[in-house]
Amino acid sequence: MWLGERIVLLRVYFCDVISLVEVKATAKLIEQDAWALNAKVIALDSLGRNAEAEAIFEAVAIIPYDPDVNGWIVGLIINRGDRLVKLGQWHKALDAAELAEKIAEKSGNDFAMMLIRKTKVCALTGIGQGDKAKILLDTMFDKRKDAYGAAAEAMLCANDDKRAGTIVLEALADTDYSDTMASNLQRPEFELIYIPSILPSLYEKLRNRPDVSAAFNKVERDIPDAYIPIAGVRRKSLKGL
Repeated sequence: MWLGERIVLLRVYFCDVISLVEVKATAKLIEQDAWALNAKVIALDSLGRNAEAEAIFEAVAIIPYDPDVNGWIVGLIINRGDRLVKLGQWHKALDAAELAEKIAEKSGNDFAMMLIRKTKVCALTGIGQGDKAKILLDTMFDKRKDAYGAAAEAMLCANDDKRAGTIVLEALADTDYSDTMASNLQRPEFELIYIPSILPSLYEKLRNRPDVSAAFNKVERDIPDAYIPIAGVRRKSLKGL
């Protein structure tokens, strides 16, 4: 298929998601509808309709939380904070992460807590509170095996490229996690679930570092352009790349 046709087709896909997903009674949200709304947020952000995307997550954030009824909501609340920090909305992201932390204490796991810590680290660094971020960074480094990718990305937020590299190399050498880390080091066009981000990425900061490149090549190869998913093609066109 010609590139122009792929771009036009994907715009239709994004618009279809936006038009098809319509959940009005958010107070009675069920899990399947919640993840449909998450997809709608991604579609809206992909088309640059950020205010509409934010409104959806804000509506989700005020749903009364009951661990016996809607503990699954923790994932969306975490995604809300992650989205805000990627957009550089530091104060909002920090507030969102604190809400997510309260919910994750009852309905989350170690991986969820690492994602929340990453959001907090990046937000705190963004508002100039690096001293508070450092405490969380040390915790994340100690618990890095719970979420290697989140730990490494948090280090990059705090300009700690050394520890970020250490985490990436350790993950690439770990047969249980090497595939996941190698995927994190692919170009952003290959991310299927994507929020536009101003944060430094593992790909741009570490992929071409000689020691990381050597470790990566033992596990995986760079995916050829021909296999860029249509979503990645469209995102590139929106950026004018």
